Amino acid sequence: MKEWDIILMFCVLVGLFFSFYNPLNGNTRENTKAMTELTVSMKHMTEELKEFEMRNHDAHRCLWAKNDEQEKLFTEQNKTLVEHENRIINMEGKI
Repeated sequence: MKEWDIILMFCVLVGLFFSFYNPLNGNTRENTKAMTELTVSMKHMTEELKEFEMRNHDAHRCLWAKNDEQEKLFTEQNKTLVEHENRIINMEGKI
């Protein structure tokens, strides 16, 4: 090989190296920035999710308390209705 062929091959190899290195290096910086932004966003969303879960837990507790209250009221009214019907049946049976 001639001297110029070796120099030309070396220049081609260096050019090929930089043609792959520059986009990869640029993407690394952009990817690092994007990952940092995503990490911050995920931390913020995690905090909001914890607050939401606390509010949700409190709301469910209130709903179940109201449900229990209505269940007790329904049971008492049901007993009253059953007693009332029994009295009517007894009165009709005696006539």
